[in-house]
Amino acid sequence: MADKTVKEVAEMLGVTKQTVQYHLKSLPANYTTKSDKNIIYINSLGQKSLSDKIDKRKQSSVDKEPTKQTARNGKEIDHFKEQIKEKDQQIAQLLESQKQLQKLIENQQILTLQANQKIEKLELTMNEDETNSASMNSNKRKWTNFFNRRKAED
Repeated sequence: MADKTVKEVAEMLGVTKQTVQYHLKSLPANYTTKSDKNIIYINSLGQKSLSDKIDKRKQSSVDKEPTKQTARNGKEIDHFKEQIKEKDQQIAQLLESQKQLQKLIENQQILTLQANQKIEKLELTMNEDETNSASMNSNKRKWTNFFNRRKAED
C-alpha cells in the first residue's frame, strides 16, 4: 500500500475525515508524515491500524443495536403477554356464559316437553270424555227408541 491522505483513507474505510483524524491521535508518530503544505500522509502500517480500530468500533456499535432492539422486543413481548392474559380471561368468561345459556336452554326444553305431555294428557282425557258421552248418548237413544217403539206398538 502506498501512503494515502486522511481523505483517501476515510473514503477507503467509509467514514468521515474527522473520524480518521480522531483515531490518528492514538497512533504512533512514525505511522504518519506531514508534507510542506500540511497534508498528512498515512503509511501502510497506519492504514492497517486505523482500519482495525475503526472496524472494531463499527462492530461494537452494531453489537449495541441488537441490545436496544432486544430491549424493545422484550417490552413488546411483555405487552403481548399481558394482552394474551386479558384475552384468556375474556375467553373464560365467555365460556362460562355459554355454559349458563346452555343450561337455561336445556331447562326450557324440559319445561316445554312437560307442558306438551300435559296437553296431550288433557286432549286424551277430553277425547275419552267425548267418546264416553257419545256412547252414553247412543245408549240413551237406544233405550229411548226402544221405549218409543213399544209405545207406538201399544
